[in-house]
Amino acid sequence: MAGKHAYLIMDGGNNLVQLQQLINTLDDSRNDIYLHIDKKSPCSDHDLKQKLSAKHAGFILVPRMKVYWGGYSLVACELRLLKTAHQNYEYEYYHLLSGQDLPLQSQDYIHKFMSEHKGYEFINFDDRKLQTDRQIRERFSHYHICSDVSFRRYHNVLGVFLAKALRKLEEISQRLLKIDKYKNKVIKYGSQWFSIDDDLAQYVIEHEKDIEKKFKNTILCDELFLQTLVYTNDNFRQRLYPQNDGNLRYINWDLGLPFTWDSAHFNMLEEASQKGYLFARKFNSVEDQSVIWKVINELL
Repeated sequence: MAGKHAYLIMDGGNNLVQLQQLINTLDDSRNDIYLHIDKKSPCSDHDLKQKLSAKHAGFILVPRMKVYWGGYSLVACELRLLKTAHQNYEYEYYHLLSGQDLPLQSQDYIHKFMSEHKGYEFINFDDRKLQTDRQIRERFSHYHICSDVSFRRYHNVLGVFLAKALRKLEEISQRLLKIDKYKNKVIKYGSQWFSIDDDLAQYVIEHEKDIEKKFKNTILCDELFLQTLVYTNDNFRQRLYPQNDGNLRYINWDLGLPFTWDSAHFNMLEEASQKGYLFARKFNSVEDQSVIWKVINELL
């Protein structure tokens, strides 16, 4: 008998209607859904309980924290979701999603696929970009004070200017001093979204303090920590899934950063589904609700 799955959802709480649509696609008795809403959202816990629900899956609101783009708080939030789920149950797989994701397959398909590929870890690695993009390497080779400070955090000209100035000062000064805090050490890079089994979930949780020590003063480390942890472990490195970008997420970076799907490009989502991708991102119901309905009604 196939085991249960845990869906770990990170969301900013800006579009609860779309978030409920995602929850509906995961609402299956074989799943439990763990939801973290950014504490910066004006939505109260009472509002969330009134507006969001699942009929068949377990539905757990995870204690909230403030999450900032590019900062270590993203990793801390992922670990909080993973720990909360792992403490509750020994799941067959843990899937990390954002509130702007959708599955491209039915729950029957997802459970059957994961059961047939049990033991694989579904994580994306992008070695080419790591080697060619200097700024990615400097995320970890340089020291970054206050990693949660980024220009996206502020909504006024002065705040944006100061945040950008801080990063530029770090960049210029450490390039001049030729600082490389991880010289000759293995660091890997890829998408933050994953599907991992209970063995790896436990391993990640056991290394929480090591992860914080190593990545606390890096930026955008949500795209570094899991890849590095897994690649430097012989057992888990041999269990990486080799197809469909590794993590089975269909994300288009050629049309956007990443591209927000619309009805005009639905055929690309159909093709991705046929190729075996399990999830896609990102979607925005304010910009195009119809593509969300097409995914739900025609693919699931």
